[in-house]
Amino acid sequence: MKKNLILEIGILAIAFFLYSCSNDSSSGSGENDSIDGDWSHSGNETLYGLTFNSDGSCTGLRVDSTSSYRYYRQTCSWEASDGNLTVSLQSCERSEDGKEWISSNSCSDFTRNYFIKNSVLVLYTGDGSDDGDVLEYWVRGRSGILPDDLPQPPFEEEISSSSEKRSSSSSVKAAWQYLNPEISYGEFTDRRDGQVYKTVVIGTQTWMAENLNYDTLDGSGSSCYNNDSSYCDTYGRLYNWATAMNVDDRYNNDTLFANNSDRYQGICPSGWHVPSMGEWQTLADSLGGDTFVGAYLKAAKAWGKEANDSDPYGFSALPGGNYFYAGQVYNNMLTDGDWWTTIEYDYANAYTRGIDQGDSTLYTYSNIKTSAFSLRCVKNESSSSVAKSSSSSLVVSSSSIASSSSAVAVSYGEMTDERDGQTYKMVKIGTQTWMAENLNYADSIAMPNLKGNSWCYENSADSCAKYGRLYTWTGAMNISSIYQSGSADTVISTPQQGACPSGWHIPTDAEWTILENVVGGEETAGTYLKTTDGWYDDGNGTDTYGFSALPGGLYYGSDFSDVGVYGLWWTATEYSSTDAYFRYMYYDITIVYTLTYTKMYGRSLRCLKD
Repeated sequence: MKKNLILEIGILAIAFFLYSCSNDSSSGSGENDSIDGDWSHSGNETLYGLTFNSDGSCTGLRVDSTSSYRYYRQTCSWEASDGNLTVSLQSCERSEDGKEWISSNSCSDFTRNYFIKNSVLVLYTGDGSDDGDVLEYWVRGRSGILPDDLPQPPFEEEISSSSEKRSSSSSVKAAWQYLNPEISYGEFTDRRDGQVYKTVVIGTQTWMAENLNYDTLDGSGSSCYNNDSSYCDTYGRLYNWATAMNVDDRYNNDTLFANNSDRYQGICPSGWHVPSMGEWQTLADSLGGDTFVGAYLKAAKAWGKEANDSDPYGFSALPGGNYFYAGQVYNNMLTDGDWWTTIEYDYANAYTRGIDQGDSTLYTYSNIKTSAFSLRCVKNESSSSVAKSSSSSLVVSSSSIASSSSAVAVSYGEMTDERDGQTYKMVKIGTQTWMAENLNYADSIAMPNLKGNSWCYENSADSCAKYGRLYTWTGAMNISSIYQSGSADTVISTPQQGACPSGWHIPTDAEWTILENVVGGEETAGTYLKTTDGWYDDGNGTDTYGFSALPGGLYYGSDFSDVGVYGLWWTATEYSSTDAYFRYMYYDITIVYTLTYTKMYGRSLRCLKD
């Protein structure tokens, strides 16, 4: 059998369903070799989930980001014998929103050769001999983004306790020696390979209490430290980012964010997913914040002889080291632990959360996607519970005089900029008080650093009245333009008032992160912070907290771009001599992205009260 696994199945919606007991000699005879159950497959732009029932019926769901009809679902019947799988179509429907469905001809009958090995279903061409070409492969469980409110096959999150007893739970894993014996851990079995994992509830989240150790079909994209399987038994596998996310390898050097959503199962088991930056931050905040939480998360007696961490919450973080692609070397076993998040820094890098030996901080790093790090999975929770918990964090300002129509009470105050007499709405969210509209200060005589460094969109005063002005980073920071191509570290302070009124300042990257966490994490913050109208193609938010983010667009070089489509807001934090951090919200995406780019472009500005 050739190993050229073709992941880009394109129009092969016919391969939407698959599976049954294989008569192939490589299939074996255990439960994991039966076609009955749930399978998943993710292509470059398309996500699949399907279920084959023991009564010969099958159902499936496809989510295709490249199609105007985003969702497809199908019912069918199936039969498998002598190494052949036949699927017969019964119904096929498509939908733009996952709610209203119409008949579609985008599904087809098919017959394919197949075999199952190590809980992987492989479809291939040929006559059943070993000279066929692989068309695609599917793995057990549910993969990718499947919206919680979308009608879909009945995927199970965990197998029954009786199945667990048949698994390897009777043996003690090497990783378990580092668990806290005072903690009452949960346990579940990964149906794909029968491995048992300990789980722990911390706050509102359920985490794996050990690193994932699921091997990929062809061994690519992941490895054991130093290619020694004994390290995997204790520390789990190391994955590159695309493998952890269960997407095509090209995304190790390309940006996935345009197709991102609020949950990626990635390579995690069914019912679990790769944690976002926001979910890691929720964990950290529930235990007191980044500065001290590393000490609370570390496994006891695993971080070198000087470590004496008590692991009071049972997270049992282990120093599994890493693999750096650039140097082709394994590093930092027993001294560093780093775990992938779903969030990208740019096309070639993604964020990890890390803990170092002898240090109590939970760090945020940007690492090259082709390097390999550990992975912790977090259990799926309903979106409604996330929204509920985030809204409870709101602290209402005592100066409030108005409230939104949402279920969450939102209150505003007002402030007047004494420099030009303009009045701004302000809102208190958590411990922070923000302007509830973009800054529109333009006096380049009183503030010479603004000259040539701020604009109204399309030079229209009406745009400034609605969206505020667009500032270069140096204009926003009220420093010389020479720092558009040089480090401003020696001329900025904390806080930096910049172009903001007296008593207010430019928010730092960390202060923006605090806001995102208060409203439930960066993956959903865009929905809660965006206005209820004004965004392109009805890509509006709920404005739950009264932040009222508007899509003010961009000024670049000598032109303006995309008002109504996206909003960009400067932070006071430099990334390099030429770039600085900013926040990005897009009309049809729920996420608030943290990005960096040139200081010379014009972006919006929100001020934060001192």
